[in-house]
Amino acid sequence: MMKNFIRSLGSADWRPTKNNDNSCYTLDDRVLIDTGSAAGITLINQGIDPTRLTTICFTHMHADHCIGLPQLLLYWRIMKGSLGELTIAGPRETVRAQFMRAFQYVFHDSEHVSTEVKAMPRILELSDGDSFETEDYFVQVIASHHAVPGLFYRFTDKVTGKVACF
Repeated sequence: MMKNFIRSLGSADWRPTKNNDNSCYTLDDRVLIDTGSAAGITLINQGIDPTRLTTICFTHMHADHCIGLPQLLLYWRIMKGSLGELTIAGPRETVRAQFMRAFQYVFHDSEHVSTEVKAMPRILELSDGDSFETEDYFVQVIASHHAVPGLFYRFTDKVTGKVACF
């Protein structure tokens, strides 16, 4: 895999168009920025195993940016049985609630969620000026002006210093 590779899986606005999902991008096919409406199937169709993702970053929680999360959690449920290797980052005010809605939707049929899910993801509730690290990147967070709480992300490669912003 080519390092510092940005892949657009979707760039449509509220209404997806033919061959173009809602907002959804990968960085090195390991970090996902927003989940569009069909992130799971779009990743698979591009030859990317969704369970190889390490981090999902949400810019904001309008439906066209996050409605694909349940599909990804379902795939992880089927293929891994654990969400513990995944980090989910997003606006402090909304990311945990959105994760819980998606999680409850995917696991509503399980009486034994505590034994079925071996580990939960790390949820990063972020605000303006926060930062975090992935294996490959230093990530800085800046608030965005939007109708709902939102964030910009600045990824800096730990080795090369190359920068990508979303």
